[in-house]
Amino acid sequence: MREGPKARVRKGSAPPRSASQLGAALLLLLLALATGAVAAATGVGGGIDESLRVARDGMRAHPASGRLVIVEIDARSIAAGGRWPWPRGRHGALIDRLTASGVTGIAFDIDFSAPSDPAEDMRFAAALARQGGSVVLPTFRQASSLGSAAEQENLPIPVLASHGMLGAVNVTPERDGQVRHYDYGQVTAGQPRPSIAAMLAHAPGEVGSRFRIDQATDPATIPRVSFIDVVEGRVDRDRLAGRAVLVGATAIELGDRYAVPRHGVLPGVVVQALATETLTAGADAPDRSPWPLLLIAVLAIGL
Repeated sequence: MREGPKARVRKGSAPPRSASQLGAALLLLLLALATGAVAAATGVGGGIDESLRVARDGMRAHPASGRLVIVEIDARSIAAGGRWPWPRGRHGALIDRLTASGVTGIAFDIDFSAPSDPAEDMRFAAALARQGGSVVLPTFRQASSLGSAAEQENLPIPVLASHGMLGAVNVTPERDGQVRHYDYGQVTAGQPRPSIAAMLAHAPGEVGSRFRIDQATDPATIPRVSFIDVVEGRVDRDRLAGRAVLVGATAIELGDRYAVPRHGVLPGVVVQALATETLTAGADAPDRSPWPLLLIAVLAIGL
């Protein structure tokens, strides 16, 4: 008795799925999609992504470029200089010392929005003028009061602003209090201002857009010198020549500290330096939405 023709199955191909198998696959797909959507919408998935990112940054940790030096207003400088804020002529003396050391650029992360002693303001302004307006002074926006939606803009007083360039220094933590992003620039007094990091790194970017700070850079490797040592001539020229300089506070009593993934709580000037290093290295990759990757993963699981 002859047998009927056998169904041929190509070598390596999967057998056709039954209706029950297709139904189970569809159910799995829908469940995975629903679970992923809930995770993305509630931020649970974001938390996992951030944990993975921190682990990845730890694996690719690297030292700073060495092209940026922090001049820190540290505890020693505060003890030597007396009560804060200092007479502004001291900042002028710092500019003259840095210029004589051959630095390529100077930026301050210090608020100069309130007038001080007029003679001291003029000494600082004169030092700025000697640099032809190339020193960067900070401008920023902040809430008028705690919990207020109204904002106040802080710019250097006119006698200083007229002899320098203005750069934005806002640092904005995420909802969990961690600083992960930094602005290319902001608008203050009706004018778009590039951020200090963008100016020091000579990196173009659209005002109002942000980039993720590269947390793989080890902040401990960013070169630092003490303000008081520079002013009093105790820093070798070789440590400064050919480098950009960022001046800011690291002394605990001056506040200005932020929580940063991987690195804990850092002074604001160090966060500014990390942002500068990110742009200098060209590592300002934009964040990707979780949805495309979520859909790809779901399809791979379900099909």
